[in-house]
Amino acid sequence: MEVGLGVNGIGNRIDWTEVSQTTYALANPLSGNSEFAEHTALLPGSTRVSLPIGYTTSVAYNATAWMGVGDVRWGLGGTALHGGYEYRVAAIQFRGGAMYVRELWNPSAGIGLNVSAHTGLDVAVFGNAANAERKRHPAIAVSVRLQ
Repeated sequence: MEVGLGVNGIGNRIDWTEVSQTTYALANPLSGNSEFAEHTALLPGSTRVSLPIGYTTSVAYNATAWMGVGDVRWGLGGTALHGGYEYRVAAIQFRGGAMYVRELWNPSAGIGLNVSAHTGLDVAVFGNAANAERKRHPAIAVSVRLQ
């Protein structure tokens, strides 16, 4: 059994000098003028940008024929949960899991095949909402393992 704790982003900040802010405005789109007006202003002093610290806790158990893993993360981007299970039968591994990120559950499933002692092929289907509309779409991943 494995248990893990992590802290990321301690002191994750940058100081900027000579920062400027640019704003864009569209005067009146109904008048036929489609040009944006641009206004840039120099901000006085320096600006410090800091990202929040991220925390992770995880647990994993690896038995002879199966393995289970899970973690919880919180910090930048909110809270996220990840979990997975793998069942091994001879040279084939069946995998399933899910993650909860940005208030959406995204399932996943996959299969692995050990082609030889040093080569394997993995195929997975998973839900992915990393797009501008924040809607879940299916995605496919294929990889070759070389050991």
